[in-house]
Amino acid sequence: MATTITATGTGTTTPVPTIDYTKLAQLTEDSLGAFTTAQIAAIPADKVKDIPDAAIAGLRANQIAALTTGAVGALTDSQMPNIVPEAISGFTVAQIPFLKAAVLTTEQMGELSNSQFGALTSSQFATLSDDQQIPALNGSKIAIITNAQVNGWTENKFQALKPEQVGALSTTFVRALSLAQLDYFADVQINALTTDQISALNTLPAGFLSASLADEKLAALSTTAIGNLKEIPSSIFLKSLPFSNSQVASINSDVLALGDDNLKKFTDLQIQALTTTQAKKLTSKQLTGLVEYQRQAFENEDVASLSANAFKELTGDQFNDFTANQLQALTTGQVKVLSAVQLNALDVSQLQAISDIDVAAISTSAIADLYSNQVANFSSSQIKSLTPKQIQAMDAEQIASIAPENISSLSIAAIASLKTDQMDHLTIEHYRAFDTTQIAALSTSVIEKVDKDFFK
Repeated sequence: MATTITATGTGTTTPVPTIDYTKLAQLTEDSLGAFTTAQIAAIPADKVKDIPDAAIAGLRANQIAALTTGAVGALTDSQMPNIVPEAISGFTVAQIPFLKAAVLTTEQMGELSNSQFGALTSSQFATLSDDQQIPALNGSKIAIITNAQVNGWTENKFQALKPEQVGALSTTFVRALSLAQLDYFADVQINALTTDQISALNTLPAGFLSASLADEKLAALSTTAIGNLKEIPSSIFLKSLPFSNSQVASINSDVLALGDDNLKKFTDLQIQALTTTQAKKLTSKQLTGLVEYQRQAFENEDVASLSANAFKELTGDQFNDFTANQLQALTTGQVKVLSAVQLNALDVSQLQAISDIDVAAISTSAIADLYSNQVANFSSSQIKSLTPKQIQAMDAEQIASIAPENISSLSIAAIASLKTDQMDHLTIEHYRAFDTTQIAALSTSVIEKVDKDFFK
């Protein structure tokens, strides 16, 4: 027959081998503390609630370790805070998932060992208070938080982390955070991330770049993270971007093309680092917004990748910024849209750098407005590439500006297209430069108008 649970007047209790678990409500702190681990282990889970809250303070670490998982889970919200902090170490890793973590005091939380803390489940983590428990976590516990544990965390939970706690998160944890979770971070938390944490990220929301990250942290971003960005705040491009060449090359080409001023602060090395895919997406406003050293920094293959439309808005002076080497890389499609203003701005070496094939692509309207002295600057091979339509677009002064030693380079078809009014300013040297086949190609009206002495 069970005996009644009592405590002696001296404050000590003599444990008895048999306990009447229907009378747990009579327990005091001392009498509960006198239970053997076997008696503690025998407490039915449905009777735990009967133990007075004050008596719970009598539990010792070894007794707590003896509780069944059912009994641990049955500890009430009012009982849990009464467990003395030094007894918290008694909870086993197997018991931890059954704890009502939400009612642990900050002092009790602090007594949890790393192994105990690591045993907390995502359901328990979801109940931690964002005003007391989360901010109270020390660095060693923060460092071992797993992504599985915070799976149920809301924005408030993430933002409950103090800046110094954010800096203590493991790089493995930070790397595995989802885009939605990263988006929960406030600016002060983003700025608290270390360069190692920043470099561990493979994805990040645009808000990270709006948080005024220090240059060394921007420089720490991985090329993968940068490449995954779907937008970059314009404010980032309005300062000298501390991106390496590989980081610049990793910017999504559509993202780079979104802002008219996105390239204005790029260094010559960063311009050189652009890929052909990025160059292809650049707009006319972006190209016109650059200065001479930036335009001259484009690699030849990038010049060739620029869209024809990107060239259209360039002034003559801006087009003149391109070197002869770069102009040699122009494509037929790009040359087609060039204006006389742009072509007239080139010096001899620049003009002659345009390939012969591309000279044939210059529009007739641009040819018609070329300065005569600029026509004179065409090389003999470029003259040879001029089409009949281009020749017909020229006036007499332009035709006469072609040097006698070069005019013979005109194709038979181009010579045949010459009109009488275009021949007015040709000299005897021009005519004598033609061979018999070319003379034969001249139209009858031209031959009739020319002084026969010119052909002697």
